[in-house]
Amino acid sequence: MKCTKLIHVVASGMPFDPEDLQKSMQLLKTWGFEFSPNKQPTKDLLSGNHPICASPRETRWASLRDALTSREESIIWAVRGGYGSLHLIPFLQKLKKPRAKKLFIGFSDNTTLHQHLNQKWHWPSWHGPHLDRLYKLTPSLLVKTRQLLEGRLQEQVFKNIKPFNIAAEKVITLRSKIVGGNLITLQSSLATTNQLTLKNRILFIEDIGERGYRIDRVLEHFTQAQIFRGVQAVILGPFVGGAEPDGRDLSQKVLKEFSQRQNFPVFSVVPSGHIAKSQILPFETDVAIKKIKSSFELTVSTGLNV
Repeated sequence: MKCTKLIHVVASGMPFDPEDLQKSMQLLKTWGFEFSPNKQPTKDLLSGNHPICASPRETRWASLRDALTSREESIIWAVRGGYGSLHLIPFLQKLKKPRAKKLFIGFSDNTTLHQHLNQKWHWPSWHGPHLDRLYKLTPSLLVKTRQLLEGRLQEQVFKNIKPFNIAAEKVITLRSKIVGGNLITLQSSLATTNQLTLKNRILFIEDIGERGYRIDRVLEHFTQAQIFRGVQAVILGPFVGGAEPDGRDLSQKVLKEFSQRQNFPVFSVVPSGHIAKSQILPFETDVAIKKIKSSFELTVSTGLNV
């Protein structure tokens, strides 16, 4: 899709601070971006008339629907994650694929929306910062985010990713597309019509606050449910905040043990997810993993054209 300066704001998940949203919107305006008049203004997006989420599911769906069905190619940017995007899938599945592509940006719980847009409509999307935290990014990340949004960078490059098993060490060049996101959120799609499908795809996974045994349980569930059938590779993102009661963090040991049992390549670590210096990782765009001397490099197209 073409680069665009038009942004739709959606609140698919939990409550947010309106001041944080306004600070990020103001920053984007200084970059030349415009915001579509929302039929559900901020006060409705944050109505509080729901025990968990920013607003009732019908309100959250209305703002997403209006953004998706607008006539122009544009950006749809989630204010926050947390929990709530799962409520919107039954509505989304009834919607006919719009003619004008949209670039969805968000992560964490918004993995659910990435799945539908990537798998059902084959639209590109970005595993990237939520609007309530955009303005808090480091100056260098803000510069790069702007360059990506404006199409001045049309590829995101991650150098020195590490092979996590023998199959990864044997890779010379691997070309595919990446899908995925938050591990626990991906699990919630199993046995639904939005279930994760990985044929001819690379899976990216990351998470926060999950102890080692819980990460292992989900990966074992995926294995027994044959979710990895057809996967080209798995790329591990950050797994943080999952310390045991005694202070140990078993996540890397669990991920290493999982990786060594697989006959598909597993690589680590692409810094996109629940970390301060998280970088944008495009989904459902052209990807190449290449061995360069003794290291590996991941190059991902943004999906935007100038």
